[in-house]
Amino acid sequence: MRSSSSHQQGQQGRRAALAAYFGSVLEYYDYFIYASASALVFGTVFFSAAGDLALLVSLASFGVAYVARFFGALLWGHFGDKFSRKRVLVLTLVMMGSATLIIGALPSYEQIGVAAPILLVVMRLVQGVSAAGETAGAVSLVVESSDSSRKAFNASWIQSGNLTGFILANLVFVPVAMLPDDQLMSWGWRIPFLFSGLLIVLGYVIRRGLDEPEEFLEAKAHQPAKQVSPLWVLFRDHKGALLTVAAMALFQGTHTMVTVFGLAYATKVVGLPSSSILWMLVAVTAVSLLTVPLGGWLSDRVGCKPVFIYGAVFSIPAFAVYLWSFNTHNMVVIYVAAIAVYALVYSVGNGSTMAFFAGQFDVGVRYGGLAVGMQIAGLLFGFIPSIAIGLIDGTPGNWVYAVSVQATLCVIALIGCAFARTTKPGRVPEVEAAKVSAAR
Repeated sequence: MRSSSSHQQGQQGRRAALAAYFGSVLEYYDYFIYASASALVFGTVFFSAAGDLALLVSLASFGVAYVARFFGALLWGHFGDKFSRKRVLVLTLVMMGSATLIIGALPSYEQIGVAAPILLVVMRLVQGVSAAGETAGAVSLVVESSDSSRKAFNASWIQSGNLTGFILANLVFVPVAMLPDDQLMSWGWRIPFLFSGLLIVLGYVIRRGLDEPEEFLEAKAHQPAKQVSPLWVLFRDHKGALLTVAAMALFQGTHTMVTVFGLAYATKVVGLPSSSILWMLVAVTAVSLLTVPLGGWLSDRVGCKPVFIYGAVFSIPAFAVYLWSFNTHNMVVIYVAAIAVYALVYSVGNGSTMAFFAGQFDVGVRYGGLAVGMQIAGLLFGFIPSIAIGLIDGTPGNWVYAVSVQATLCVIALIGCAFARTTKPGRVPEVEAAKVSAAR
């Protein structure tokens, strides 16, 4: 009987991981096409009135979503812990896709003036609110559906889904970026955004097939009739875990530094062709599809903490080599440096993060804890590309200033890691903890 139950849980974990993977692909496709457009297009189309500061302002519009994500984390964290993991994940997907469709249809600054960038930022805020519930909900669902020997591995596929979304976004955006400038700036950039209409339908069908995890349903069954708000319990009893996760999540700013900042630095500061750098990022991310699950697999065997420390420590020197490589103008050197920093260091370390972060919270506050903790970090690293670009001040040789930004993120993450309560999530007596927290 026990063996049958274990087998059933294994199947549920795999189904949850697969569904969360495809949902993350679709959700983050929308998110990453905005990142590419903010680095290559929006400065001209929506922020031309800013003159020499157009690129800086455009990258800042990418960062404003992280402000909205914090408020979205409060919203989805409450409903995800109180009512349903599944329904929240369906709703956030529809919100993200709808905002992306509207962006693709927005008139430019030349057509309607200041209303254009205002509407763009509003839709970006909607994207941020919806994205705040995506990863936290998917992680909660997968970790709670998986057996203790595969929690980190299954959860790592959510990160792989994010990477697949990034690849898909670039596969659509790279051919568009190769159009003549007049076509790119007038209609070409809209194609990736309008393509998301198909993804909304596919994502809705996939997410509708998810099941609520048994662990979550058990916790709800033990809740008292007059339940205290999960967010209240979170902020009252789990402040240390929130700060720990927020600090560790700064490590994930490495992705933004390598992709968004790296793209802007290579093309706008060093002067490399945008298509070459976009293809490089696609290739490097494809390699990471193998190394992220590797990080999850290792975490299930040696613990999340050692894998996380490896990624945070070695991403600092690897990132320095990555920025230096752009100044060589040698694509072979650039590819090797990019694979080292992103696929062999960051992605392996990142394979531990979802289960590691989830292990800091009891099931009754996990969705909110993950959402709020990660978005506190997002409030900081969302604007990191703009800060790094500002520090470099258009001079390729100033790349060392960007390395200091990356080092700051990783050092704070390592400090948070030192206070983390567990390295192997496992199935701790979470239902009991939830009952105690709710009854206080």
